[in-house]
Amino acid sequence: MRDTVRRFIQNDVIPIEQKIGALAAEVPDEYIVSLQQKAKQMGFWQMWALPEWGGGGLDIFSRTVVMEEASRHRFGLMCPALNAFGKEIPSILTKSDSSLIGKIIQPAVHSGAGCFLAVDGGSNFIAKKEGNGWAISGSQRFVANANKAAVGLISVKIDGSEDTGLFLLENNKGIKSEPTVVMRTIRLFNISLEDYKAPIDSYLGKGKEMVRELLQEGQILLAARCLGIAQEALRLGAEYATQRETFGKLLEKREAIQDMVADSMVALESCRLLTWATAKKLSLGEASAEEVAMAKLNATETAFRIVDQSIQIHGGMGITQEVALERWYRELRLTRLELVPSEVIRQRLAFSNFQKYHAPKSMQ
Repeated sequence: MRDTVRRFIQNDVIPIEQKIGALAAEVPDEYIVSLQQKAKQMGFWQMWALPEWGGGGLDIFSRTVVMEEASRHRFGLMCPALNAFGKEIPSILTKSDSSLIGKIIQPAVHSGAGCFLAVDGGSNFIAKKEGNGWAISGSQRFVANANKAAVGLISVKIDGSEDTGLFLLENNKGIKSEPTVVMRTIRLFNISLEDYKAPIDSYLGKGKEMVRELLQEGQILLAARCLGIAQEALRLGAEYATQRETFGKLLEKREAIQDMVADSMVALESCRLLTWATAKKLSLGEASAEEVAMAKLNATETAFRIVDQSIQIHGGMGITQEVALERWYRELRLTRLELVPSEVIRQRLAFSNFQKYHAPKSMQ
């Protein structure tokens, strides 16, 4: 399956990508439709969705392996395989018995439009019980895919309670989205709701626990995308070193360049092993939040370093739009803020580790 995805990226995705401007923020729909038709013929449509929803039913480990390969191209970090396999639907919805699953999730899987997430600490949504449903108001900034997603998952404060809840909403005219471009090529959206009328089954459960699970899945798949970019950056750097000659000597013969390539190889393989091991444990329900966070932290920062070193190998060429490195360098900066920021992960990891060495009160 991994090799098939790799061939698909090389033979079908990259030729289309080369027709699109290097600074394009979105891929034209006609290209996406063409690729999706090929993916469906291959049986690779919505590999992560349940078979009864029309998907492939892959576990998180298999999705991680596929996602790495699907990201190995210029637009791959933010739009793996140019959305040929359809946008992701969070697997947490497989555990829900809400009547909305059949009503709006199955059509979302069929369309490939996917789901937007508004679940981080920057949201200020509040839901009030109103008759046989909910009235939801609030806003959140920097939400991906909010313009095209079929559905949305939002974390909401329940009026009159200290609890938060996770709500599944149909993405219709009641959800306003205003685009904003960041890092020159990434389109995010500021979304707002004003007395959005949601059916009673929109409430899926208590928010904190479910959001934690959502974030774990998102972090491991983000780590996989970073692996794909890092692998391609390493390939570009090593390939250029075998072709570029300075002062009568190929770059591959220079010790400084050899060190960069060797260090990148070790860092990438270590990062892949950590990500895959964590993904496997997550598939079995055995991964801790700490392990997932470590994989995300390591992958985002390792990929950034490898891209940086490949730019150094390329010299001036590395910062031109002709080479994908320039785009990845900008976009990878965002990943260190995405889902859970790097400094928050470090703080939590350090605190957890310190706790192991605190003597029990009875011994103090």
